[in-house]
Amino acid sequence: MNKDTILAVRDLSVRYLSTGVNIEKMTFEIGRGKVLGLVGESGSGKSTVCNAILGLLDSAAVQISGSVRLQDKEILPLFWDEREKINGKEIGVILQNSMAAFNPCMRIRTHFIETLYTHLLCSKRDATLYGIELLRKVGLPDGQRVMRSYPYQLSGGMLQRVMIAIAISLNPVLIIADEPTTALDTGNQAIILELLSFIMKEYKPAMLLVSHDMDTVTALADDIAVMKDGRVLEQGTKTKILHDPQVGYTKELLASAGLMEETDCLRSGM
Repeated sequence: MNKDTILAVRDLSVRYLSTGVNIEKMTFEIGRGKVLGLVGESGSGKSTVCNAILGLLDSAAVQISGSVRLQDKEILPLFWDEREKINGKEIGVILQNSMAAFNPCMRIRTHFIETLYTHLLCSKRDATLYGIELLRKVGLPDGQRVMRSYPYQLSGGMLQRVMIAIAISLNPVLIIADEPTTALDTGNQAIILELLSFIMKEYKPAMLLVSHDMDTVTALADDIAVMKDGRVLEQGTKTKILHDPQVGYTKELLASAGLMEETDCLRSGM
């Protein structure tokens, strides 16, 4: 693991007794300032990989093995009290359903205060002022109004920006973005992708970008891993995956996104 590697996953396997997608020997690395796009259809196991990294696998997962190292620290076997010190502070999370991610009974200000106080022990006033500054950075200039609002009073696109602001509030070394644009309309999808690109340039974290949409992945990723049925079928640089895909499933994903010429598809025997 070199000094620029933020996340190193080695032979990660997750097995369920009955329900769930089994993960088989996942291996990848993400360097500082780089985006790995993990792409595959729904049910391929992408979210299971994210939950394993975050220590959020449910009790149905009966066997977990392999290695997950964050800045050279093994985090896979950590207990929850140790995880709480890492999740949010060193690992920021952006989810697809922003409405479900917020407590509907709490104002946005309280979400910021809880996150910042847990890790920084700052005052409510300082947390609120810092939150307003972050909201401005993610394109919400009326930060005071947003802070006073309950989640149901904001649109999906606004809530997604709030979630991004909270995710970057502690300057994490790794951001996990699990389907960050799926629940949004086309206009808001483009805005969020631009915002994530700005975050990468401004803060230079490592990012694991999870999506079933090849367009979303290719817009941001430096490297791509193609996943199906709990396994990585193919991975490499974005250029390699786009211009020299090796497996039929990757070619199907590219073709469905209009990223592969029809003649290329026919030539490959699809």
